[in-house]
Parts: sequence; C-alpha cells; structure tokens
Amino acid sequence: MEQRIYRNFDLLFEGDRSRGYRVRVVGSPAGEATAQFVPPFTLPELADLRRRMTKRGMRQRRLESGRQRAARELGDGLFQALFTDDVGLCYRASLDEVERRGEGLRIRLRLSEVPELIDLPWELLHDPQSDSFLALSVWTPIVRYLDLPAPIKPVGAVPPLQVLVMISQPPSLPPLDVEGEWARLRQALAEPEAEGLISVARLDDASLHGLQQALRDHEFHIFHFVGHGTYDTDHEDGILLLEDGAGGQRQVSGRDLGAFLRDQRSLRLVILNSCSGATTSSADPFAGSAQSLVLAGIPSVVAMQSPISDPAAISLTSEFYSAIAHGHGVDTAIGEARRAMFGLGDDIEWATPVLYMRAPDGTIFDMAAGSHPGPGASGAGLTRPALRRGPGGLTRNRASRARDESRPREGNE
Repeated sequence: MEQRIYRNFDLLFEGDRSRGYRVRVVGSPAGEATAQFVPPFTLPELADLRRRMTKRGMRQRRLESGRQRAARELGDGLFQALFTDDVGLCYRASLDEVERRGEGLRIRLRLSEVPELIDLPWELLHDPQSDSFLALSVWTPIVRYLDLPAPIKPVGAVPPLQVLVMISQPPSLPPLDVEGEWARLRQALAEPEAEGLISVARLDDASLHGLQQALRDHEFHIFHFVGHGTYDTDHEDGILLLEDGAGGQRQVSGRDLGAFLRDQRSLRLVILNSCSGATTSSADPFAGSAQSLVLAGIPSVVAMQSPISDPAAISLTSEFYSAIAHGHGVDTAIGEARRAMFGLGDDIEWATPVLYMRAPDGTIFDMAAGSHPGPGASGAGLTRPALRRGPGGLTRNRASRARDESRPREGNE
C-alpha cells in the first residue's frame, strides 16, 4: 500500500444557533479564509433524510437506491453550506496544490466550540462538482479533530501490534452472538495475523476488574470493544454496558473507561463497535463515549454513528487493522476501510465509522522505532505478551499460539 502524505485543511467552527455560525480555515495549503456557515437542514428535515437512509429492500428502477439518493442529498447540502464563498475558493485551491504535489488533503473538522454540530453526518460530505463523497477517497479523509493542549506523539512498536478485545454480554440485556462476534473478528484479522502484524487477545471477564487486571499485566496497542451502548440524555454522557462479574451489568461512562485506559501508555487506538458510541451532547463536545476517551488522552478513537452489519464490520476491521499494522496513519486506514465497505455493494454503510483524532498527522505508531512506551510501562514485551486463560480472563487466539510453538527455542528450554 502506498504511503501517503497529507496536508491539513483545518476548519474551525465558531458561534451558536442564536448568533449564527462562522467557519474559518485556520490552516491549509492555500492559506486562510472565513465564511458564514448556515446549517442546510432543519432538525425535522435532517430526521427525514436519516429515516430515508435507513430504509432497505425497496424496489428500485435505477442503479442508485433511495438510500443513496438521500445520502447524496444530505451530503450535497452539507458541502454547499460548508465550502461557500472564500472557504470554497480556499478548498479548491488547496485541492489543486496537493494534487500538483501528489499529496492528499486531510479535512479536519474542529468542532469543540459548537458541540451541537458534532452529530451532523459529516462523513457524507458530497462534492457535486466532482460527484464524489469526500470520505470515500483516501486522498480526502474526514477527521473529527478535538482541540486539547497536551501534545500527542506516536509510540514505538514492533509487530505484531497487540489488540485487546472485550466482548460484553450482560445476561440481563438482549443477547449478542458473542461467539459469532469473536469468530467474525478472528476472520477479519486472519490475514494480518498470519503475516505476523497483529496479535489478538480476548478478555473473557468483560468487567472493569477484568480490564484492570489485563492492563496491569500486559501492554496493548489497541482496545476493541464489542457490546451494548447507549447515551444517557439526563447526564449527557455516553454509556457502555459492561458485565459486573456477578451475572449483572454495569453502566460505564466513556469518562470512567478513559480513567482505566489512560495509564496504558502503549495504547494509541480504541475501537467502539457499539450503538451510540459516537453520540455526544449538544452542550459538551467531550460528553460521548468516543469523545471522553479522546479527552482521557487516547490519540485516536473509531466509533459507530449507527448500527453496522456483520459483512461491513468484517470488511472494516480487516482493512483498517491491516493498514495500521503496515504503518499507515489512522486517516489512511479508515479511508481504505470505507472503500472496502463500499465494495460490498451497500449504499451508505461505509459512512458509519467516525474517526476522532488528536494525532497531528494521523501517525499513532512508529513501526520503525520499535521502542517501549517509556517510563512507567510494565516490563511485559510489546511484541507478544504471554497470555493464557486464567483469573485474568485472557485468551490468545490459536494462530498466535501456533506461531510461538513453531519457533525454535533458545538455550536449554
């Protein structure tokens, strides 16, 4: 896969509903610009478009489905409202400049000051001039960029990247196909795992206590959660429903989960495959599960803004992890994953993942450096922690164990 260079096109949103919104280009290959941003849809109109995008199975006389037409209509409206006047001219000039250089243009949406705009489906931005969805091209990735003062640097890592998977199924909740989810994840990661790029461990004890033990004893680069999620409108916070270790459930906010993950210095990426993982508050940009994890110091979080089908989830996981393990940035990886999902034939499911990113250039792992994450990290190796079933509740997959067993032993072992 070609290593890509991106230039940032930073769009800073300001204002509010009462005074109106302004969007400023605060950094781009073509300089700066300012324009008014007028949301192109009322809330009822937006709800109607979303409803049309969820309809499946309707007879079509055209190659383009009703779902895709609704997505295109929504994307056109967002694009024309965003890239207007001087901002539009700056965008076109920036595209010309990066194309001349053979580079990409990373669209960074800086929405911290306007949380009520975060839930708009920005991933559907559609350029009517080129008749293309921006996020479907690896050359124009769309990133939700949350401004925080602490700098983010890539961590040195030696393949295989260590992935910790938590699949939560509290008995009191509607049943998930837990073993099916695990099998699908294994299927999605079979190729990068066979190449020695990824090593996967499953956390059998899907509770905060089980997570604490796993993070205490081993180092991981990626945390992958599968389970039920919701959004607490009373407390304006995203909620993940974990097991409590006693047959019940425990509601864990993104803020609380971040408190457990923040000390794992090797951790650079969290994937939330749960409903409402990307939903946030209209008053606080850091209120959702994904946003709270960013606030806790996780450089990159991928969350779903709507339910995702099994084939799309497999395609997303396989392409995304493979690109990350080959040293590509998260923005390139999510672009490749979207294209793979689009190739499955679904009209708009490729727009389901949302990428929140703090890494300035999308690079979260330095695969060349291969160093440990620094002082305070545990002594366990980054490359292949010795995971086994036991009180800690970890299970390493068979391919990883088989590769270990096939290796020649050193010394008198």
